[in-house]
Amino acid sequence: AALAALGRRDEALSEYAAATAALPIPQFLVEYGELLDSAGRSGEARAQYDLAAASFGLLEANGASDDLARAQFEADHGDPAEALRRAQAEWGRRQSVFVADALAWALHRNGRDAEALAYARRALADGWHDPLPLRHLTEIEAALAAGPRGGAA
Repeated sequence: AALAALGRRDEALSEYAAATAALPIPQFLVEYGELLDSAGRSGEARAQYDLAAASFGLLEANGASDDLARAQFEADHGDPAEALRRAQAEWGRRQSVFVADALAWALHRNGRDAEALAYARRALADGWHDPLPLRHLTEIEAALAAGPRGGAA
């Protein structure tokens, strides 16, 4: 991701290809997919998202679970209703800024912006300066300003 931020997308794509071949964990697969998407390679990106979904399935089949990562994945690349279910489950276990952001985004993706706003603000309340929750808050506020919408984003 750092290489892509420096404008070295081809090098970043090569590094992600190697990383996901060596260690196909959901986080790397999703990041690689998003980088492929940004390069206009949506078919290849979809393949990475499908692998990430399968990887989450393997984890769960073996008794492991990462509801936070799965909620984040589902909100952007899968099933928004599943994202919300998982984010709410994680919120029931731990109420961190990371989970607040994931829950806010899942609510937003399900068209529940008024509820999402409180969680998005909570994610940033302690001074967390990560661009992703700030972008989420901005998009939620914009959706509220635009008025009611039909269905999820």
